[in-house]
Amino acid sequence: MDIFRSEEGLEFVIGYSYSEITREYLSEVRVYRLGDDQRFVLPRFSTLAVPDLEARVHSAQQFDIEANKWRTAQDFRTARLYSKASGRVEENRLKLGDSIPRHLTVQAPPAHGPHLQTAVHWDESKDQWALVPDFSSTPLWQKDGAHLAPSLAVGEPIPPELTPVRPPLELLNAGGVIHWHEDSKVWRRVP
Repeated sequence: MDIFRSEEGLEFVIGYSYSEITREYLSEVRVYRLGDDQRFVLPRFSTLAVPDLEARVHSAQQFDIEANKWRTAQDFRTARLYSKASGRVEENRLKLGDSIPRHLTVQAPPAHGPHLQTAVHWDESKDQWALVPDFSSTPLWQKDGAHLAPSLAVGEPIPPELTPVRPPLELLNAGGVIHWHEDSKVWRRVP
């Protein structure tokens, strides 16, 4: 234990204070010699035990009073939490030491735009976000007959028998059978 001397000539050692409520590390404190026996007297809610102050993401040092030592506790109190179901930010009500609930993550979903026809999806097997096809609001037509097809589910790619290219109104209004020609990528009337 290193002993220091203040500007006034008083001897002190370094102690470490913690919150009365959460017992998380707050700061270093000076612990002075006091009284006739000149013992070092700790301020309330402080200890001489040295915490591990190496910075770690989403963790804090918390003092264990019974064991008289510091332990590393999870700390997601200030983390932005995202719903794995929707990718939206969720209100964070976590306390020091709480784990993240299974339906939430601290990983932000990847940026994407509606013009990309993609959606974010949480891949539980990989424990990460994935971009998946999203043609759920895209009108699709059956290549054989130009009939409007039912909407696709998010994550479902366009099957080969459908196209997002709308048949021209003049072909639809003229009647008859219309087919999509894959080679030329155009709609044509079938004679």
